[in-house]
Amino acid sequence: MPILAASAASTDRLAIELIPSVAGSAEPQLAIHWSGNVGGRLRVLALAEDGAERLLVDGLAIQPGMQIHALAIADTDVLLRSELRDARGQLLARSEHAARSELPFARFIDQTMPRAVAAPRTSQGVISDWKPTFVSNNGPDGTVLAVQAWDDGSGEALYFGGEFVTAGGVQVNGIARWNGVSWSALGGGMNGRVHALAVYQGMLYAGGSFTLVDGMPMPGIARWDGSEWSAVGPGISGTVYSLTPFQGELIAAGSFLTISGMPVGNIARWNGIAWSSVGSGANQAIDCLIEFNGTLVAGGNFTSMDGLSIAGVASWNGTLWSPMGSGAGVPTSAFAIWNGDLVAASGLSSTSRVSLWNGNTWSQLGGNMGGAVHALTAFQGELVAAGRFTSAGGGVPASFLARWNGASWTPLGDGTNAIVRTLTVFGGELVAGGEFTRSGQVAASRVARWNGSHWSGPSAGIDRGISSVVVHNGELVVGGSLIAAGGQVSFFIARWNGTGWSPLGSGMNGTVFALAIYNGDLVAGGNFTQAGGVAANYIARWNGSSWAPLGSGLTASVGALANYNGELVAAGGFSSVNGSPFNRIARWNGIQWSALGTGVDGDIRGMAVFQGELVVGGLFQSAGGQSAVNIARWNGAIWAELGSGTDDWVQTLAVFNNELIAGGNFANAGGIAAAHIARWNGSDWSAVGSGVDFNVFGLKEYNGALVAGGASPVPVVARVASWDGNSWTSLGMPFSSINVSSFENYNGDLIAVGAFSVAGGIASPNIAAHGPTHSTQSTVVGTLPAPSVTGESVQISVEVSADVAPTEGHVTVNGSPGGSCTDLTLSPINATTSLAQCSIQWNTACARELVATYVGGTDGVVTWQPSTSPTTVHAVSGAVSCVQLPLFQDGFEG
Repeated sequence: MPILAASAASTDRLAIELIPSVAGSAEPQLAIHWSGNVGGRLRVLALAEDGAERLLVDGLAIQPGMQIHALAIADTDVLLRSELRDARGQLLARSEHAARSELPFARFIDQTMPRAVAAPRTSQGVISDWKPTFVSNNGPDGTVLAVQAWDDGSGEALYFGGEFVTAGGVQVNGIARWNGVSWSALGGGMNGRVHALAVYQGMLYAGGSFTLVDGMPMPGIARWDGSEWSAVGPGISGTVYSLTPFQGELIAAGSFLTISGMPVGNIARWNGIAWSSVGSGANQAIDCLIEFNGTLVAGGNFTSMDGLSIAGVASWNGTLWSPMGSGAGVPTSAFAIWNGDLVAASGLSSTSRVSLWNGNTWSQLGGNMGGAVHALTAFQGELVAAGRFTSAGGGVPASFLARWNGASWTPLGDGTNAIVRTLTVFGGELVAGGEFTRSGQVAASRVARWNGSHWSGPSAGIDRGISSVVVHNGELVVGGSLIAAGGQVSFFIARWNGTGWSPLGSGMNGTVFALAIYNGDLVAGGNFTQAGGVAANYIARWNGSSWAPLGSGLTASVGALANYNGELVAAGGFSSVNGSPFNRIARWNGIQWSALGTGVDGDIRGMAVFQGELVVGGLFQSAGGQSAVNIARWNGAIWAELGSGTDDWVQTLAVFNNELIAGGNFANAGGIAAAHIARWNGSDWSAVGSGVDFNVFGLKEYNGALVAGGASPVPVVARVASWDGNSWTSLGMPFSSINVSSFENYNGDLIAVGAFSVAGGIASPNIAAHGPTHSTQSTVVGTLPAPSVTGESVQISVEVSADVAPTEGHVTVNGSPGGSCTDLTLSPINATTSLAQCSIQWNTACARELVATYVGGTDGVVTWQPSTSPTTVHAVSGAVSCVQLPLFQDGFEG
């Protein structure tokens, strides 16, 4: 049987061989050869004749080009299953084949598919796994630094670069394509930031601070032809901040002094074959480039160019560098052409300004900006500036965006809620990218469009980290630092009804850290002073329709909530209430606040009720004036310790199998070695197995097991593990950074929240569900017309099958080289299969390799897992395939 592979470059191969039994060896041996360019972890399972499974390899580190021998196989083993995954948990290769040594085979070689797509599912049914419940068409999950329009042969689309992992439920790694409907990846993306994008000789070039592209060494710069990445000579060891074509060459500028030992002074030119210098370059970084009136203009933080005293701005005529007057200022950060004139942004903070060049001198446009300007462009006859300012022209309020009409600066609508880094005009609209999550009153995850009168953006999931989660009135409620949920502004708190997100009134004016249910109401605690527009100091309650305070509230932020003896207990940074001492903890009886003895002397981070007592954990040394190191108990009248406590902070507490479980950053509990997690039986501490290798932030019982979530310290990666009472296992595939903070049970699923972008290989920003899910199969079943001619629209039909026909999610078809399309609806054609259709127009003759990706979805009852189709070839103008399969040493094609 062929090995099914994903996320592997076209030359990547996983070869499986048998080494027959020889003298001195009682069993045949398995040899595995991985020729890929990225490493991973290997798992191999043997299935015996009697149906028993035998784990041969689990988590073995595999390096590029590595060969592994001497893995014993028993004669009773009839089937081998193996999979190789990279550090992010993305499937590189999967195999299933006969393993009996007497069978006549020598080698099984994989069939390859494009990178950064989920592996095909080879069976249908209900499995327990991380689910695409909360996946939506949100924008990038991190900062956007560059945007460029480009036509790869299937129609013009926008390409975004920056520092992000996912976009629209797709793992993209620093660079993504938006076709107006959906997001798609460009191979496996980069391992670092993308600062600049440009089109040169019909290909898309990306520059930045990365060193690997698609897992292959390509430092600083790489080019994309619509189907794969390739190196640009030896690359650039440094950071590329700007790219622009000039006089038939591509100019790259940034912070790099040499290329392969050749001095270039932060700027170089590429002629399609080799790099060369542009004079002797600058003495400091160059941040921006533009072609103006037949010359190349460079701006940056330099004070010398080509050995001449030139500050901030310099022009190159193809032979020599020269100054442009006294310059626009240092540093010069952005350029634009407006009404035929060159405009530059320069300066920092209060000295930031925008200036116009008249051919001889610079003149400032209005007063100073209120902060640095990162981007300029012309739009609808006006000049638009974007950056980190909140005022323009000497004091005009303008939230990160402003426009100049030739006489004065005015705001651009309501602007955004955070820094704007890049601008372009596309399809008659202004497109902005940056760090924001809202444009005007519209949720817009780092990308937004302005049509001249209002803002719009891709729909979004949860745009920022979540601290707490609880179920209230049948809905899932989350609180944290979020601003938007499901495309709606939801300040710091939102609710999920099983199919979509909605706000709770107008939300809060600060972060929500804790949630609880008290007397049927939802209670939120955090760092806010208003809830739903009503004064509510750090704590408030929601009755299902409106917010109200709890008395006069508290005097500092609330970080934990619990119910105990019919009262609501709140813990946080406060030390008094209404002038009375309340050291870090207080209780609310429905009418007034009162103290719990003299409280504790430090932070309380988690609370739970165990054996009729309230237990608190955190970072403190005493409770009620008595020694209690990081954990203490309150019996309703006095405080007491739990043994000798822990040697470092306790973050979370839960009850499991009639024992109290504590999780945090400690190594010992009660003097007993207990790595990050420990249990208390009422009198003594003991370890929970061998513990875990990550700081524990959240605990929850789920399906009879204890689930722990948190983050490993170095590297910072979110982690989830499950304890069945005997041993620890990883719960599904690894998460991305930064952490898992809390859990809840909802509609039969385990809900994990925190600050992460990927869960179990599925892009699911900051919230993910684990539970029963239906596996699917995707297949490209037809193209019409077939074959087609250049310039002709081709309708592509894709069937997605499961044991229940999928009705939610969407299908994207990528046609390599060049082209993609998306159908946002699935139409059931029978009880188990749904149909999706979309069209691509190719303008060049070549055989296209079509791969359909179903992103998965849920209707609130049934959840369908993602799947990817096998490759289907479609001929355009009857041309032969433009991709030659690689040859192995035996001369046969893969």
